[in-house]
Amino acid sequence: PAIVAVLLEVSWRAVLVAAMVGGVLWLWRVQGGAARHVAWTTAMVAMFLMPALMAVVPSVPVPMPRLSFPATPSQALDTVAVPAPERVSRTDAVVATSTPAASTVELTPSSATFRPNLAPEATVTWPQVAVALWLAGIAAHLVVMMMGWRLARRLIASARVSDIDPRVMESSAVVAPCAVGLWRVRVLVPQQWRTWSRAGRDAVLVHELSHVARRDLVVAFVARLNRAVFWFHPVAWWLERRIAAAAEQACDEAVLQAGQDPQRYAAVLVEMARGLRGVGSRVAWQRIGMVNGSDLESRVDRVLTGTVPRLSRGRAVGAVVAAAVVVVAAIGCQRLSLEPTPPPLAENPEITARMQRDVESRAAAAAARSMTPDEVRALTDRVLATPDDPALVDQLV
Repeated sequence: PAIVAVLLEVSWRAVLVAAMVGGVLWLWRVQGGAARHVAWTTAMVAMFLMPALMAVVPSVPVPMPRLSFPATPSQALDTVAVPAPERVSRTDAVVATSTPAASTVELTPSSATFRPNLAPEATVTWPQVAVALWLAGIAAHLVVMMMGWRLARRLIASARVSDIDPRVMESSAVVAPCAVGLWRVRVLVPQQWRTWSRAGRDAVLVHELSHVARRDLVVAFVARLNRAVFWFHPVAWWLERRIAAAAEQACDEAVLQAGQDPQRYAAVLVEMARGLRGVGSRVAWQRIGMVNGSDLESRVDRVLTGTVPRLSRGRAVGAVVAAAVVVVAAIGCQRLSLEPTPPPLAENPEITARMQRDVESRAAAAAARSMTPDEVRALTDRVLATPDDPALVDQLV
């Protein structure tokens, strides 16, 4: 099916987009979390909208190897020589008559082999199986996202609005702060957060409210949709992790810019991670936790440096322009064969004539099988009257 070709096309282009965006980040030495979040989000959105973007982005010719697929039976028929259909010899048909009124036709057992024109059996091809598995994977991921959405609704319904900020809600179901929601985002904090130090509470609020202000949960939701659609592609999973890590880094930098002590904030991160130990994983749909992910060690190392990477205006503009150029190039590139294109195949008159004779023979056989007994008797009389007419003998046989 065409959907398989589209998925294969998107797959290799997504790898190209991710590689080229990563190259731009490395070339421009982009270290800031906010800038990296924008770059990886651009790559993710390009992958998600790739089928539509390929139709509108201008084509860019790029020499690349072509992908080849096995020819379908209908395509193979155009290139494979079709042997001439077996024709029943008139000498094999023995016409015996007793009287003109009672004419019969007898065929010797070896005179002809009648093959009924049966409809081809329905077969399942590998593209059909691949599409079925792809759709099943999408359905499974959507079910998990729906379960997470219901869990998020229950968490918000059971939480209590704090007296500090209407967007902050206390919940006994969470052990670490997390942002929940999509458009109306709420920050859920454990009930014991009032026992934390003032600096710890301030750091949590700055971090989680930075997620809200940056619309990180909307981006995370689109990333999960992209992963659901391209669940078979490692790049979709990798981009989701890169986006989540960049979002956490950007919020950590916002905490440091607010004047928090790096060592104290690093201690808060470690303490929260210790509280999550042994709790197990939770279904996530539209939730971003302060200590989610497996990159806590690298986050603590960055926080302890106490520096926030900054990107000059010129480098920022250059990085944005370069990222846009490479994304457009990766989407619009056309594969040009490095080998000279072979000339088109010329029509073979002999094969064409054989195929035409085969079509005519099948049509004649179908017409003969639909004859009534009276028409068969009339045709028999005509063959007896003109036994040298090959067309009548073939029709009767």
